[in-house]
Amino acid sequence: MWCDARLIDGCQALALGLALSAATVSGQTALADPTPGTYVQLPVLGEVAGASQPVDWIIEAQNVGATRTKIALLLFAQSPGFCEPQVQAPFKMECTGLLKPGSSWIWTSNQVSRAARSAIAFSYDPLTWDCLDLDAFRKAGRWPQSWPGVNMTPGGFPFDWDPFAGEPIAVEIVRRSPSESDGTKVISAAYSGVSAMMDGRYDPIFGGFAYYAPVVYSGFMGMNSWLYIQNSGSACTSIELWFKAQDDCLRAQVCEVMALAPGYSERFSVAGCIPPGFVGSVWIRASQPLGIVVDQVSPSILMSYNGRPASLCFAFGGHCADLEGGSQALYGPLLYREQNGWDTRVYVQNMSGIVAAKVKVYFLDHKGGIITTLVDWVCPRGEQTFYLPLVNNLPAQYVGAVRVESQGWETPGDSLTTAPPLAAVAELLQYASAARTTPVQAVAYNLFPQEQGFVWQVGCGSGAPTAWCSWYNSYSGVGLIAVPSFLQRGNSLQVQTELAVQNLVPKPGFTDFAVFVYDQNGLLDFVCEKLNEKQVEYIDLSTWGWISPACGKAATSAAPREHDVFDSHGQFVRNVVGLAAVKVERFVPQTTVAPGDVAAASEGFPIQYYGKPSSASDFEGVTPLCPGQPGPPAQP
Repeated sequence: MWCDARLIDGCQALALGLALSAATVSGQTALADPTPGTYVQLPVLGEVAGASQPVDWIIEAQNVGATRTKIALLLFAQSPGFCEPQVQAPFKMECTGLLKPGSSWIWTSNQVSRAARSAIAFSYDPLTWDCLDLDAFRKAGRWPQSWPGVNMTPGGFPFDWDPFAGEPIAVEIVRRSPSESDGTKVISAAYSGVSAMMDGRYDPIFGGFAYYAPVVYSGFMGMNSWLYIQNSGSACTSIELWFKAQDDCLRAQVCEVMALAPGYSERFSVAGCIPPGFVGSVWIRASQPLGIVVDQVSPSILMSYNGRPASLCFAFGGHCADLEGGSQALYGPLLYREQNGWDTRVYVQNMSGIVAAKVKVYFLDHKGGIITTLVDWVCPRGEQTFYLPLVNNLPAQYVGAVRVESQGWETPGDSLTTAPPLAAVAELLQYASAARTTPVQAVAYNLFPQEQGFVWQVGCGSGAPTAWCSWYNSYSGVGLIAVPSFLQRGNSLQVQTELAVQNLVPKPGFTDFAVFVYDQNGLLDFVCEKLNEKQVEYIDLSTWGWISPACGKAATSAAPREHDVFDSHGQFVRNVVGLAAVKVERFVPQTTVAPGDVAAASEGFPIQYYGKPSSASDFEGVTPLCPGQPGPPAQP
């Protein structure tokens, strides 16, 4: 089976058009992490806890829609700590040029005011609205009485973005700061911007919004956590944070943020509420939708990941809303164990507040083979850690992937308990010695829910964009992934990219895909790749000598895939696909090797149809002919 090409144009941009057009939806979809949208929250920009010097940051925004668009960036200063009507509007607006589908735009802290602490990026149709007219935006948005909330709140409706009519955009942020312990070294981290699909649904049962962060620290092994919480709703909100220690199935400790105005972001220190030595998870409750980023900070490292919205289930074990934050299966395309000093911790959180979760974790090598599995219990709204150096049977110099699965369970005399949804984060840390006392580099990323990768075990529907796939309203798997930047060593931003791509399909077979590389003027070349079932490909651009250092972008487009599924009568049902990607960006100066925590990781963006085929991503270009293909692919 063949698929259309998905190409990218524009400087410093990457999109992966993989074996199939993206996992599509009809109506809503199971919540993605991350997901593009027409507006995207950026809860933290020029701030790192403990930093005594200015923080550098890069915003990478990509048009992943069907036609040309522009992007406006609203910048907010530090939260004033009070609500309307005293709260101020965003102090500045930045605008992009016209972006073709697949192209991207980059803002840096040197180009934009360093007073910015948070931001909201939204796309718009340049034919219907002038980005430079901030007063027109305030009028259209009825500022500040209505702000871009996408979910119903009591007595009101969400902000209406129709006057702007922009295309979906994917946004990620990289921050870099001098190390607190040594000003000659750096620390860095990256996170994905929070779109409307990622900030949850209003729950009419308990009357608010809820979110989860799988792991937070308070003075644990030198680590402390800071939560950056941004209000994307239409009114001021207070926020409750319920902390639960690891393996503690009893009570939670509650802290509170009293007031957060629409659009603004508040920084919350876990150590300011929880005693030292704490490692656990947090459940967050508010009356308005939120965007959440968690920073893990020590004197020598910085990691970041996104908080996840709660699943909306009105009866445990019954039907959940289509838009939900958890999943019964999660994928991590990149893990290390004793690889050049790198190790991995996987934190799994139970997103049910009622019952415990029985969790099974599969550790895979880079070829997709199962090395070992672990099974453990996770308390309601608690978390459990799976630390690779303590896992028996894993070889040294291990590079691979992980799959986390929530399973149903029962006890004698009771009925079956349905598997609760999970959220999970992978933290990859590099140590200078085998004692593993002080990390020198670290990255973190959210594991992908199966609805944003591949529906275990053999997909669903017909495996094509015209099929309906159960009540998730999605298709067999993801075939189009956007990565807003793809930079080779030697560029002006001094950033080098590495990319881990995993074929998530367990069905025997293979998936071919091509990586397209662009500069700002168009296509440079492409490279064909092949992945067998569950296999991981790690792409290090420093080994791709033919890519121009000054400006590199890419796209991948699928050739054939051979993961056939047959029914009980031997009839062909579908040919499935499912891929996930994690990007690692390293700060690499042209003249010297930068010491410190120079690595940052973020997830690739699975692209969706957003409820209507006309909004499908359309990266213009041609379909490649890779080795082994029988002939030119059919057009969709």
